[in-house]
Amino acid sequence: MTSLHVLPGLLECCIEQGVFESETAIDPSVDLVESGLVDSMGLMMLASLIEEAYDLVIPEALFVAELRTLARIAAYLELELQAGHGRVARELAADEENDHAAA
Repeated sequence: MTSLHVLPGLLECCIEQGVFESETAIDPSVDLVESGLVDSMGLMMLASLIEEAYDLVIPEALFVAELRTLARIAAYLELELQAGHGRVARELAADEENDHAAA
């Protein structure tokens, strides 16, 4: 899984949960706060959404200081998922185990 695969799902989740309007064009490399797409509360809403959707907790200081673009968030999620963290990684690992058992 690459951040190119994580990014569309993350963006879709953000739109579904009301972080962004569905008509809003989002450049994944744009700082979300500086561009006005979200404020500090919007960042916390996004962090909460990620925790809920991916079962991953991103430390608040890291999120606010470093992960202010969707591209950086997706890359961070990719690393965490590859490391086996979060519900999505556990589901992928279970699927792989089931595939090996069936073979």
